[in-house]
Amino acid sequence: MEECRKSTHPLRDATGTCVDDQTIARLAVAHRILTREKLQEALDLQKSEKGRGRPLTLGEVLLSRGMLSENHLSSLQLIAEFQIMREPDRLFSKIAIKNRLATREQVENASRIQAKHFKEKRSFRGMGEILLDLKIMTRKQCEMVQRAVDVIRSKKNQKCECEGKSEPDAQPEPISTPISHPEEASTPDDICEDFQVLSEGEQFDLLVSHDGLRAYLRIKEESVKGSSPDEIRQLITKFGIIQGIADDAVISSYLQQTGLKNRMQIIAAGIPPKPGDPGRIRFSFEEGMRQCDDENDKCTVDLKNRGRIPQVKCGDLIAEIVLSSEGVNGMDVYGRIVPPPKCSEQKVICGKGVEKSPDGLHFYAQMDGRPQLSVYGTLSVLPELVIEEDVSFETGNIMFDGRVEVRGIVQDGFRVECDELAAREISKAHIEVNGNVTVLGGILGARIKSQGSVSAAHIHASRIEALGDVIVEKGIVESTVITAGKCLSPRGKVVYSKIMAGGGIEVGRVGSERSEPCSLAFGFDPVSEREIESLKESVSFKERELEAAKEAIGKLNDSILRTEAKIGTLAQVQDRSTLQLSNLAREARKLKESGDPDGAAEKERLLVELEGKIKNAEAELDKLLREHEEAKDRVAGQQREMREIHGDIQNLKEKLSALAQWAKANGDKPGAIKVHHSIGSGTTIKGPLSSLILKSDLGRVLIKEQLPCDSRGENGSISKGVMKVYNFF
Repeated sequence: MEECRKSTHPLRDATGTCVDDQTIARLAVAHRILTREKLQEALDLQKSEKGRGRPLTLGEVLLSRGMLSENHLSSLQLIAEFQIMREPDRLFSKIAIKNRLATREQVENASRIQAKHFKEKRSFRGMGEILLDLKIMTRKQCEMVQRAVDVIRSKKNQKCECEGKSEPDAQPEPISTPISHPEEASTPDDICEDFQVLSEGEQFDLLVSHDGLRAYLRIKEESVKGSSPDEIRQLITKFGIIQGIADDAVISSYLQQTGLKNRMQIIAAGIPPKPGDPGRIRFSFEEGMRQCDDENDKCTVDLKNRGRIPQVKCGDLIAEIVLSSEGVNGMDVYGRIVPPPKCSEQKVICGKGVEKSPDGLHFYAQMDGRPQLSVYGTLSVLPELVIEEDVSFETGNIMFDGRVEVRGIVQDGFRVECDELAAREISKAHIEVNGNVTVLGGILGARIKSQGSVSAAHIHASRIEALGDVIVEKGIVESTVITAGKCLSPRGKVVYSKIMAGGGIEVGRVGSERSEPCSLAFGFDPVSEREIESLKESVSFKERELEAAKEAIGKLNDSILRTEAKIGTLAQVQDRSTLQLSNLAREARKLKESGDPDGAAEKERLLVELEGKIKNAEAELDKLLREHEEAKDRVAGQQREMREIHGDIQNLKEKLSALAQWAKANGDKPGAIKVHHSIGSGTTIKGPLSSLILKSDLGRVLIKEQLPCDSRGENGSISKGVMKVYNFF
């Protein structure tokens, strides 16, 4: 950044960096002190003066041309000063809230205390210091958060230096500080808001925040003379401000103070909208093992203590969606309604054995069994098949729509396909499971594909592909593990193996002196990609089936129309023949009565012939009617099939959407490799944008990818990264 030259309004941040022209320009336009046209005129003039050998700051140009008053420039510099001073604390607050070290309400209260202190003492207290005094955070927690802030800001500064420009103008999202009454705050924190200038006067300006929830008086002199609360109130109401105006006593007290220059006072406060409670899913059972302590993030693996296995009966309520509650409308200073932010609703996908209520909020078991929740939100109830012995020649291969519990060993060469599997041990078998695979002992030479998690005491000479986490108690040897989740073996050892875990890897030891080096990769998710492609293919196949069913129904309907036309024609012929038969019978009787036996015999012959034709027509009509009914039945069958196919397509699309969202959410989380004890030299580390081969043995390390400042390509895509190794203790 260029060296700060002498100015009538010098301003530096905590590091001694001066506020640059870009910041002054941005703030002047944002607060409507300058139009873009005036700003461009000033910039052109500045460029012209520089060409004459007279470099001037933008502030000097604006002052010399009368485009900006001393008061306005001082105000802009004050705003910039508070932005600089508050930026680290905004980041500190976000990190503290995200890590549940402090609540949003506690941080907001600390912000008010910080602002009040600055107002009274004209000195700045850090957020950590205030939270420490309030006994909300410990000193160790404050130091931990501050280190995180320093690291993030250091990376940001390095990026800015590499790009040859100052820090970006955009400031972190401020934490809102609701004010119940105007006298509660006259704060620097408030000045950092984006606001609109409504009126400019000789002694003070009137401003309103961008969201319309606060109105301010910005004082231009050390004190206000000759103004009364009535004048202030008239000015405010002139611009339509009617809500939350401060009492006359409060305004009078404020106007009587001294040392007010460039200070801002909230003169009217709206009512902030209150967000509603977000929707959630309430389950009547606990799903899966708890592997991590959220507070200290220490992972443990206990395959013996699994807790109580949940069971449900047919008709039991197993889950319900609790809808988000509507928030409460707020009101801005103009008296306009401010709606609360919308809350997202939760979704549950109905799997096997689960029925949804008509309102879509309650989910019931359709059979006795074990409830299961997939990694991406499919709720099922699985019937159970218990095999008391080994899966062997006595049982044959196992294909079962439900949960299979093998109390023995799945022996070499056998296959198990089911929705969930628990076994004592798995040998050289082929396993395909729609949910979790739990093995109390080891997995030895097996090939396992799971759409859930896989847990075992140890894995040897096996290939594991899982959508969820792979959890191993003792170790992984000569195996390939590919998972969209995490590979967790914090006390185990990985030897001569390849591990690819989208969510990261945590192990005890990696490699040995007498084995080939291992390959560890994180940030890749081929399992989810393959599952997504498989679901897309299934959707396409079902859509083709649906089109075929529609085509079949069309052909059947055409056939029905033709049959109905034939039936109509035959019915008309039959009616005419019946009438003709009646006429012939009457004529035959008359001929007999008139003594003409030959004529009567001819009529009787024609009568018999016509009766034969009528019988044939009746038979043909009966055949057509049967065909008509059969065709209608086939149409009804095809329509039922279409409804089933349509339902299948909807279910597949729901699964596809849920899986894609789950995969994206997992992909947005940065993975890493954590080794609790040692990792051997020669180990290959791969990330999405970089790789590393360790040159020496290391102990207790965290390995993750870092993006350098020149990592983005011309189109904005990230093109490369750097693998970093950190020690932890």
